[in-house]
Amino acid sequence: MRGETVEEVTGLWDKLCDGAAVVVPMGPAGWAPAYGMVRDRFGVVWVLDVLGEHAG
Repeated sequence: MRGETVEEVTGLWDKLCDGAAVVVPMGPAGWAPAYGMVRDRFGVVWVLDVLGEHAG
């Protein structure tokens, strides 16, 4: 899931982390100001990031 702002993605991340296992902690990445990966309580892996300034 890709968001437009760090705040947007962080809000989604906080909700997905309830009862989940963090695979990659939320933080900056080479291509995005924020990136993280979580496996939710149902076993679904979610990848979240923010659209980078240079992308698009």
